[in-house]
Amino acid sequence: MTEKQILPVYYFAPISYWAFYLQVKKTIFEREDFYEKQSFRNRCYLYGANGWLSLIIPIRHEGKRKYKDVRICYEIPWRTQHQKSLENAYRSSPYFKFYEMDFIALFEKKEIFLLDFNQKCMQIIANILKITLSKRFTYQYQKKYTQGRDLRDAFSVKSQLNQDFPKYQQVFSEKHGFFPDLSLLDLLFNEGPESFNYLKKLHT
Repeated sequence: MTEKQILPVYYFAPISYWAFYLQVKKTIFEREDFYEKQSFRNRCYLYGANGWLSLIIPIRHEGKRKYKDVRICYEIPWRTQHQKSLENAYRSSPYFKFYEMDFIALFEKKEIFLLDFNQKCMQIIANILKITLSKRFTYQYQKKYTQGRDLRDAFSVKSQLNQDFPKYQQVFSEKHGFFPDLSLLDLLFNEGPESFNYLKKLHT
């Protein structure tokens, strides 16, 4: 088992992300890097009635700046849109009603910074999985992380990791088949308490 790793902070990160998280004893979250467009920092992928469903948090475009300084834009009613999208996609899933209130509370408060909001998303996931979320963060940017596994560039919104994901029942799988490595929300709403065991079995 790897002793240490460094991970980015994402918005409802993919299943593979959480599988990596559970593999090590110590995780450090990156908060000193510069913000990158088209990443999981402000988007996640779900399974909707028509297939792939992308939820994107709008941000204020204020030039090049560090991720921790990126502000959320509220001129677009994205919180309502995301909440309704979750409900439409998963209200018929086995465990949506058990976790629904946790996510409703999340969308009620206006967080100023994207990083702060994403940290709250991660904490909710950790609470449901009954795991401890690391409180370690970077305090300066290092191009190379030599103290352990560097996963800051391991996840891409344009391509999936090269691995097989065991199938589990998804709401719309009879229409479109199995979609692997979506946001962990898809796994949680469909598998509930078994999500933890699923993650532990993944060989990432």
